[in-house]
Amino acid sequence: MRVQVAIRLTVSIAIVAVATAAIRAQAAEPQLQLPALTQGATHETRTADIPGLTIDTSLCRVSDDATYGVTAVNPIKLGGDPMYLTDRSMRFLHALRGAAGEGLHFKRLGSFEGPDGTILDVYRVEHGSSVSHLYVDGYRSAEPKAPRGFVCGATTQPPPAGPDPLEMRRQLMTLAATLDATAAGPISLDADGSATHGVVFDHVRLVARAFATAAAAGQPLNLTNVPPEVSRPHFVVVAYPLVCDGRGRVAPQSVKVRDVQGNSPAAMKEARGEQIRDLVPGFDGPTSALAVLYNADLAIPGQVEVGYGAACGTAASVVTFPIKGEAGRITRRVAGRVPVGTVVPPGGAQVRVRVYFDFDGMPRFPAYAGGLGTLADAAVAAIDEFRADPPRVNGAPILQASTIAVMFQQ
Repeated sequence: MRVQVAIRLTVSIAIVAVATAAIRAQAAEPQLQLPALTQGATHETRTADIPGLTIDTSLCRVSDDATYGVTAVNPIKLGGDPMYLTDRSMRFLHALRGAAGEGLHFKRLGSFEGPDGTILDVYRVEHGSSVSHLYVDGYRSAEPKAPRGFVCGATTQPPPAGPDPLEMRRQLMTLAATLDATAAGPISLDADGSATHGVVFDHVRLVARAFATAAAAGQPLNLTNVPPEVSRPHFVVVAYPLVCDGRGRVAPQSVKVRDVQGNSPAAMKEARGEQIRDLVPGFDGPTSALAVLYNADLAIPGQVEVGYGAACGTAASVVTFPIKGEAGRITRRVAGRVPVGTVVPPGGAQVRVRVYFDFDGMPRFPAYAGGLGTLADAAVAAIDEFRADPPRVNGAPILQASTIAVMFQQ
């Protein structure tokens, strides 16, 4: 498995760049003022009436929150990113009807950067004399519901959208920034956890140290504007000198990381002595240690090859250290509580939830990831009671998103 410790925002940045270059103000009616929008591709469709359709026969849940879908702060979270957002939006809007089953006329007006940094699409929706603006979030996903005043003539539950890269990046950075110095201790280069021959700092640990060091210096970092040199994916290997009987220390001369396919990430920087602090904030290694920064994610499983200036005793001059990953383990599991009025299929149902377990085994940032949508909120609530031994590398805990199944019985 490959641990993803940071998500690149190339696509989102490109969308924002287009937005700043092609902004145009749009306002359909004085009471429905919109922010500045980029128009982009326009989708316009009319749907047929479904006589007799009501809130009681709606094929999706109707939100009881008056702000849902009609405000930028509470959008319809369909997910899909730029590649699949249009298809998912069309599926949702084709299912939507007026409160009495009226067909709709809807048109995409454009997109803009929402209040929390994600990109929102805006649709003008008409049925009869009523006009609404619906806000669709293509970067986060949750069970889609009909906004108040609408119902559904077909299921609105698209296939799971997959992890939202923007949100997962924010979550990982938030968790990393709150780790204390002890929890952010290094990963042993030795598989037995002894750290005799050196240590590894994954991206999470480097972020934790950067935040702690900046705070101690009276210049705290801001989670909403983390410097690129901190936020970009990178890890550091620090190889220690060998201690040879009667010969003193033999300094490392090279460090090479390989994954199980034999591929090596690019080494970006090297440092010795006090300069290691430039790569690993607040860390003091042995004087003759060699630190190498790689501009990539840490590959697990893999190996680190350290070359020394001379052989030490019967050991070779190049020593290989395995990077061994261990999957996390659920230590406390609970069944989901079926909400009143919700029907569970015969034999029960599983709902998937994506979650991080922190170094103490506590669930953090649970999010619906698939399964029966009517049980999404109950599944997320159940995860709060789960506990786990987090994934580990050479015995040290790591932060990694996991997908957990929550069981429901009628």
